[in-house]
Amino acid sequence: MADSSLFENFTLGDLISGNGITFNTGDEFSPIEDEYLQMEDFNFNDDELLKLINMQEFLDDDEVVEDCDIPQSVGIHFDKIKERMDDLIPDGKIKKIIRQKGVGSVIPPDCLVTIKYAGYFDGQDEPYDSSHARGKPDRYQLGVGQLIPGFELAIKSMKKHEVSLFWVDFDYAFGELGCAPLIPPRADIIFLVSLIDYLDNALVNNFENLDIEEKKKFHNVKDNVVHLFKIAADGFKQRKFKQAIRDYKKILNSLDEAELEDSEDEGEQKKLLTRAAQNLAICYNRESMPRHACIACNEAPYKTAKIHFHYGRALIRMGEYGQALTQLEKCLALEPENVFAIKEMELANQFEEKYKNIEKSMWSKCLGLAKGKPRGEEEYEQLATSLVQTFLDDGHIMRQPLPEGLVPQAEKAIRRQAAIKGVKVTSHTRYGKEIVYLSKSNYV
Repeated sequence: MADSSLFENFTLGDLISGNGITFNTGDEFSPIEDEYLQMEDFNFNDDELLKLINMQEFLDDDEVVEDCDIPQSVGIHFDKIKERMDDLIPDGKIKKIIRQKGVGSVIPPDCLVTIKYAGYFDGQDEPYDSSHARGKPDRYQLGVGQLIPGFELAIKSMKKHEVSLFWVDFDYAFGELGCAPLIPPRADIIFLVSLIDYLDNALVNNFENLDIEEKKKFHNVKDNVVHLFKIAADGFKQRKFKQAIRDYKKILNSLDEAELEDSEDEGEQKKLLTRAAQNLAICYNRESMPRHACIACNEAPYKTAKIHFHYGRALIRMGEYGQALTQLEKCLALEPENVFAIKEMELANQFEEKYKNIEKSMWSKCLGLAKGKPRGEEEYEQLATSLVQTFLDDGHIMRQPLPEGLVPQAEKAIRRQAAIKGVKVTSHTRYGKEIVYLSKSNYV
């Protein structure tokens, strides 16, 4: 099932309005819960960026613009923009004006920031560097020399979700010589910056500095895992799923070892354990590790709609269509109109019907071969090749049970074709009966 978003695109006017923007997240099955995840998805083209920089307030009172929809050159208003800015540092070589107010306090000085930005030289209509052009935000660790000094000082003055314009003197940028051929000598820069999010690594460091007894207290554990959730979500957004798996497992271990004082602590712990188990299951499914996803779902204290959904999704990939439908039905019992669960059930039914038809075809042909005259192994090989190739070509599933009661010649041919095509043949005993599966090489 393709990923879907419940957010609509917003306009440039929305972003620069005095009231800012409020996002309401309601996608029950979004990959990883994140309050402002969608802010990463906005991208402005060059004209929209120019409009955002050269707004009417920077024009002289008697200056007339015949068509305000036509972007004005950055160079025309470079000096006018500076006049309306406030000094960010005492020598006046970095200036700032806020276009959208942020929330909370100014970010910590050594945090990991997620930003979108565009940088302009004097007189240019196109940015020399723009994360909007790349289509995704950039992440930088402050305090380690990843950014030019003026840009880093600018970012350090911001709050989460703030949008600001900065002017940076060449002394705090690329200096007297610049950096040929892209950066001219003595180049002042204007940066338009949107601070999407940040991670304060100091919080984790503070927790690590606690003594053993303090680390076990639930209120300390809770503060630490709330931050670890952000780190894990950041890894997920960067598609570093193995890293996110390690972080979510660390969260689960920390919560399991926490010392609870009362029932309120226990309830909060179970909520956090369920959230971590759910996100861990999502990561395991992304890494084609559905068996581990099932284990994560089983460990969740609260069996929410999300848990049942991701459990069902994992079971589909394991070829356990009946069990998958059971989990998805439980999901729908909690969320009757959830379209994601309905689509996943349709997928499970399609796969179950598809492989039942293959099984019927194999039974029919095998029965005919067994009753007929001996004709060698060619027909069995054709059946086996068809089954194994169909399984390999199906990108949705990682494991598929073989039809029960196959004649020895058919099973032997399937095992031979599986070996040729790099497919594993495994067995599992359940309810006293051995079930043989085809498993893809990366199934674990």
